[in-house]
Amino acid sequence: KETREKSVPKALLRLRNYGNILNKHINSGEQIINLEEICPYLAKFNSRQIEIPGQYFQNEEEPLPQRTVFLDRFEPLVYRTGLGQRRVVMRGNNQKQYPFSISQVIDYNRACQEERASQDK
Repeated sequence: KETREKSVPKALLRLRNYGNILNKHINSGEQIINLEEICPYLAKFNSRQIEIPGQYFQNEEEPLPQRTVFLDRFEPLVYRTGLGQRRVVMRGNNQKQYPFSISQVIDYNRACQEERASQDK
């Protein structure tokens, strides 16, 4: 029969292992969410007055107004790539897709857990 002093550390080790397994399961693969469920406003958004962010960093040339790409709409699916990260896809008026990452502010403990889980992969 084990003494209480030996069984508590074993139980803590098992709990840590279960926590790591759960974190891997949560973070494994991308989860797809419907944009309508998260933000109906963006799902219905339709305006050609907003420029696609970051397009001037792709070209080293001087930006020309006739080549500016404007936001046409958001794609209906949002990809969850981590605990605090989402990826939305914007469609420009040139019909190309532009992925955009969104990071949600999370507390320090969750950030550490996410970092550990990503290192274990």
